[in-house]
Amino acid sequence: MNSITLYHRGGYRPGMARTCVFCGATPLTKEHTLPKWLKSVLPPGGSRALHVRETESTRDQHVASAVNSTVKIVCASCNNGWMNRLEDEVRSFLPDLINGRDAELTPDDQKALASWSLKTMFMFAGQNKHPRLEMLPLKDCAAFYRDREPSRFMIARIGAMEPWKGDEGSATIEFICPQYSWPTPTANPTYVSTLRIGWFLIQLVRAGSLDDDQILAPFDPHPMFHPLWPVGAALTWPPPRQLPADHMAAIARPTTLPIQWARPATLTNRT
Repeated sequence: MNSITLYHRGGYRPGMARTCVFCGATPLTKEHTLPKWLKSVLPPGGSRALHVRETESTRDQHVASAVNSTVKIVCASCNNGWMNRLEDEVRSFLPDLINGRDAELTPDDQKALASWSLKTMFMFAGQNKHPRLEMLPLKDCAAFYRDREPSRFMIARIGAMEPWKGDEGSATIEFICPQYSWPTPTANPTYVSTLRIGWFLIQLVRAGSLDDDQILAPFDPHPMFHPLWPVGAALTWPPPRQLPADHMAAIARPTTLPIQWARPATLTNRT
């Protein structure tokens, strides 16, 4: 059976959210972690998901539907309004990425894809209720609600990952927060979030504090990745080389953070 595997490690949890994590409104409504329209895009065997939650000493897992899973951390206004519009903005090209078909991504497409991916990552993070894991970074939710796009503290890249043999539909989501404290501790969280759906893989890095005159530099050039955020020129999908499926752990749990901060004309502080 083809499957979708969702990993949550060292992430953040919303606890028992009582107000919308984005706008603070009530009441809350259920939001699908993956949109229902993706069901027709995934292979027939790719509609079940193995959810894995890990801490330093425990590993819990259960099998559930990949497209019917919901989380109750947002209000109806956000759910049916701007979050729904994010879905509409990627429907024309996301199926091609998931199924490994060639696609051209305009700057507008790239912005839509980065925003949709961040929203989806927040929804999966909201499923993680393990008491030892850190809280969902509400400051990031508030910034996303305000700007409708990733912040200047974030960079993202995309790659095409080969499926495991006999498994053409798979997705991995992983959040790593407590392990990183650059440049300051978790009051200003630094985390790496990796999401895979079929062939489509996106990795987003959120750095800690930056000075007002600093920005995150884009990822270095790599034959297996295209930079996605900040948005650049139009790009052709997929990248020149595909990511082997067995590289997922190394990509999602980097020992060195792939980030640099920049001041005008100067890149420094590789971490």
